[in-house]
Amino acid sequence: MKYVKPHLSFDDQVEHLRRRGLHIDDAAVAASLLRTVGYYRLSAYAYPLRAMLPEDAQRDTPWQHRSDQFLPGATIELVRDLWQFDRGLRLLLFDAIESVEVALRVQIAYVLGKRSPFGHAQREHLDPRVCNELLATGDTRWEGWHRRYLAALAGAKSEDFVRHFDRKYEGQLPVWVATEIMDFGMLVQLFGFLRGEDKNSIGTALGVPAGTVLARWLGSVNYVRNLCAHHSRLWNRRLTYTIARQPSGLVPELEHVRALNETSRKKVYAVASVISHITRSIEPSTGWPSTFGQAISTFPENTFVSPATDMGFPANWSSMQIWRNR
Repeated sequence: MKYVKPHLSFDDQVEHLRRRGLHIDDAAVAASLLRTVGYYRLSAYAYPLRAMLPEDAQRDTPWQHRSDQFLPGATIELVRDLWQFDRGLRLLLFDAIESVEVALRVQIAYVLGKRSPFGHAQREHLDPRVCNELLATGDTRWEGWHRRYLAALAGAKSEDFVRHFDRKYEGQLPVWVATEIMDFGMLVQLFGFLRGEDKNSIGTALGVPAGTVLARWLGSVNYVRNLCAHHSRLWNRRLTYTIARQPSGLVPELEHVRALNETSRKKVYAVASVISHITRSIEPSTGWPSTFGQAISTFPENTFVSPATDMGFPANWSSMQIWRNR
């Protein structure tokens, strides 16, 4: 189907939303919001406020389950409040993920560095089974990762510390320096290449004694980190990477997350719980868990959406030990 929708001015966008049933008291304020956020981005927060289609209704895509008309009582103020809530949620999670990322750098450098200062570039110090898995390109998983590492190294050539090692040591960076030029995704991949005992050692330091479980959880954390970094909608997103179900008793604080069904483990509560646990393990005195709980308590009051139905929060979540400061 050819796209034929016309360009609309900001004022026309306001009237378009009004015709669809969104309550707007002040057109000028609404137009200002659209100028700030953009119609398409804001529509992601307005979408849950639209009426559901009948089950037998046919749409152009199988993912469109709502009509163009808004439910009675839906307002532009609620759309704005959901956008603002989501923005605060992303900033808060990004802050905690920074602690996780820095701790992972430290632990990989420390544990792998015991084997060799250049363990990240020497497959004999890594898990050969994982390193030698083939990609669709025909390269091994490690070869694909190593190309990314070399590209990151080339991009960091202007950094003084890289220039120093390039001049004095022929460009070879020991792992405790190399981790500083890796993004979080590269770190998570490198963690996945480590030998089992090294994964477990790092996992224990981060509060997750089973390294294989931590590796899967870090993949989910990295996905959320990228959503936050790119200012993408997060609050009611069905996450691509499910929080893997841990073996019973592995992390007692997260036992209630283990009990969630797969749909709930794809929502933000599960990954936020993992982030909270790791953050508390890294820095026991952190106040982040209670700050997060306070932020969730500011969720806009309405009859359409909620943290329970749209974010996977259990009914008694605020009483969980994981959300209390130590």
